[in-house]
This record gives sequence, C-alpha cells and structure tokens, in this order.
Amino acid sequence: MCKTKAMINEIMSKYHPDFQKSDILMEMSKTNPKAFNVEHLIEQTMALVGGYDFIDGEHCDFSDGSECKTASVSPNPVKASTNSHRLEISNIVSVGGAMKSGDIRLVVYNPNTEAPKCSFYYIPNDKLEDVGINYHPTTGMGRIFCTWNSKKNYIPKLQAYEVCCFKALAMKKGG
Repeated sequence: MCKTKAMINEIMSKYHPDFQKSDILMEMSKTNPKAFNVEHLIEQTMALVGGYDFIDGEHCDFSDGSECKTASVSPNPVKASTNSHRLEISNIVSVGGAMKSGDIRLVVYNPNTEAPKCSFYYIPNDKLEDVGINYHPTTGMGRIFCTWNSKKNYIPKLQAYEVCCFKALAMKKGG
C-alpha cells in the first residue's frame, strides 16, 4: 500500500467530509492515488478536525501557529543486517535559517509494518532543537533525521511526542 492510499484510508475516509460522502473519491484513491496531493488533504483535514483555520502561511499552516508535516519511513533498512530504517522531516528550517514558529503536527507513514499505517506526533516548537535539527552547511535549511526500530516498532527520537491517533493530533493544543 502506498503512502497516499494509507493516509486516505486512515485519515480522509474518517475525517474529511468530501471523502466520507464520495464513493467516487474513495475508489479513485485506490485506482489512481497519484491524482491526490495527500499532504494538502492532510492539512485541510487537520484544520477541520482541530477547529482552526488552514492559512498555509509562511512557516505555519494553521491559524493557531502550528505546522503540519508528513514523513515516510524508508522501506529498506539503513544496512541490510540492521533493524533501523530512516525517515526525514524536511523544511523544519527554511533557506536562510528561518525556523518554523509554531509546534509541529507530524503524520508518519510506515510501509514496513504488517498492515502499513500512520503514526502521529506533536512536537512543541521549543523541543525541536532537542529532537535534533540537521542544518545544511550552505543553505541553512534544517531537517530532522530519525530512525524507526523494526524490532521495537518505534522511533526513539520521537517516542516522547507520540499521540494515539489523528484526531488527538489535530485537536492537541500547544503550550
């Protein structure tokens, strides 16, 4: 199952009114998933569920100042004999070094579990440096690199920020 299909099945089919009401959209997501901008749909759905506006502003997606991110766990381990799979959360810091101003609402797709699924994390802005931002030496762009442990089925760097489900992630308040 691809990232788009998993996110539509787990999130949009439950929470986005257009997908809830349309068998055509659901069927199209199965037969032609590349027709959808799933990241944008996640942002719209998060705003609907969370009760804030989707503003798609500079360094923040929502009227509460938070930012939505999606990431995918690599299907292949870092090395063939290990249980460590990489993932990257990009654009935490933009070109020129401007950091996101709000908290991060993160949806991670994992194709490696028995039933590919998403997990959810709420990272307060003041904890981003603690998680570990990797800065590009010339552009100043920052991203977070993590690993998913296939034996323990968790992301060590993010475990403290995991929330139970999409609804809890969307409704979480900062502070």
